[in-house]
Amino acid sequence: LAARAHDEVNLVLVTGLMAMTAWCFIARDPFKDALHVRLEAVAAATAATPAIATDLTEKSPIFFWLPHPQDFPPPLDWVEPPVYWWLTVCSFLYVALDMAYLVCFPACTTRRAELLLHHAVTATLTVASLALRVGPLTALCMLVEVNTFLLTVKNLNRSPKVSLGVFRDGIRSLGSALYFAPISEPCFYLSWVLFRLLYYPFLLLAFHRFFDHPRAYSGAGYWVVIGSLAVLNALNQWWTFGGMGLAFTVGMGAVATAMLHFC
Repeated sequence: LAARAHDEVNLVLVTGLMAMTAWCFIARDPFKDALHVRLEAVAAATAATPAIATDLTEKSPIFFWLPHPQDFPPPLDWVEPPVYWWLTVCSFLYVALDMAYLVCFPACTTRRAELLLHHAVTATLTVASLALRVGPLTALCMLVEVNTFLLTVKNLNRSPKVSLGVFRDGIRSLGSALYFAPISEPCFYLSWVLFRLLYYPFLLLAFHRFFDHPRAYSGAGYWVVIGSLAVLNALNQWWTFGGMGLAFTVGMGAVATAMLHFC
């Protein structure tokens, strides 16, 4: 019952986070906004104009498939839209609430310690995002909640059909087309590969490039963000391949660190 209740509430909360993330991509462009944040930070740190900051950013492209930063320079006194702040705060509250539930009801999962580590690292990322004012990066990270949503649907489909009374009607109406959908499980595995095994390693490289200006971002900020993403990637590999996956991640991480040092 504890696991079922957790998944039912989780389905509602994750759906809300997905809606907020979708709104970030509908109302804004987090990739371009991340470049704006970067250019503003470099300009402020170097006492340079945005044009000079653009030249500095070009030397270390962030999202290398996009056009050059000068094609969409930040407006003067560009202010981060509040939609990113709200998404970051709600993401922090979500993981904090889930951590509290895992502590109070340890029987709801067999991977309690791993999930607590995952949530603690995610909470650290959200706090760092608020402190460094890099909200667009939160939106890029939260795309992975598509996989969390499908995981929850898969768990609900497999668990006994017992529902929390307070959520019974709403959850059953929301889940009637989801719990028994034959494509929910293959969609989950596909999204796992796309988001957790391919997209998140890419984010690690992209965030390295984002924070690599020593005067714009402190070494502490860099290591908090990059270290947190590295832990999340290691957990994804562990959950997928077990010890071999974790060893592979550590080995590739060492190689990537050496290579990124020269990027």
